[in-house]
Amino acid sequence: MVILDRRRVAQARERLHAAELDRIAAERRSVESDLQALQARVEPKFLFNTLAQVQELYDQDCVRGERMLDDLIAYLRAAMPRIRETSSTVGQELELARAYLEIVKVRLGERIEYAIKTQPELADARFPPMMLLPLIDHAVLRADDQSPIRALHIAMLHDGDAQLRVTIRDNGAAFAPEAADEGVGSLRERLAALYGEKASLALEHCEREATAAVISLPLEPATS
Repeated sequence: MVILDRRRVAQARERLHAAELDRIAAERRSVESDLQALQARVEPKFLFNTLAQVQELYDQDCVRGERMLDDLIAYLRAAMPRIRETSSTVGQELELARAYLEIVKVRLGERIEYAIKTQPELADARFPPMMLLPLIDHAVLRADDQSPIRALHIAMLHDGDAQLRVTIRDNGAAFAPEAADEGVGSLRERLAALYGEKASLALEHCEREATAAVISLPLEPATS
C-alpha cells in the first residue's frame, strides 16, 4: 500500500507538472499572437512613411529618389525575414537602425546627423523587433526640408544592473511628451505584453530644448 500510494503521488505530480507546462505554452502562444497583432499596427505605418519619403524625393530629384529606393529594397530584404519575429537582439536592431538612417540621409543630406553608442557585450542581448525604428522614424518625420540640422543620438547601455536603457535623443521637440501619438501607444502596449511593469517607454524634455525617448526593459541574453 505504501509503494502504491507513492506511485499515485508521483503520477499526480507528473500530471500537475505537465498541466503547468501546457498552461505556460498556451500563455506564450497567446502573448506571441497579441504581439504580432500589435506589430501589424506598427509596421505598416513605418513602411508607408518610408515609401512616402521615397515618393517625395522622386518628385524633387529622380536620381536621388532611385538611389533611396534601391537602399530601401536592400534594407527590406535584410529586415523582412525577422520582421514577424517576437524577439531580436540589440546588435540586429542597431544594424537595421543604421541602414535606415543611411536611407534617410539620401533625402535629407546634411540636414540630419546621427550617432550610435552601445557596449559590445550588449550585442547579443534580447530586444523586441520594430521597437527602435518607429521611434527613429517618429523623429525623422519632423526633420522636413525647412528644418535646421536634426541630430539624433542613440544609446543602448546598462549600468551593471539588470535593466537595459535605450535613449533616443533629439535636438528638437520630436519626443516632447505632447508629441506622443498612436504609434508610441502601440509600442507601450508591446512592452507591457512582453515585460509587464518591468518595462517602460517615456518621452522626456531635456536641456536646451532637446527631447528624448527612453526605453527601460529587463536585460536578457538572447539564449534565455
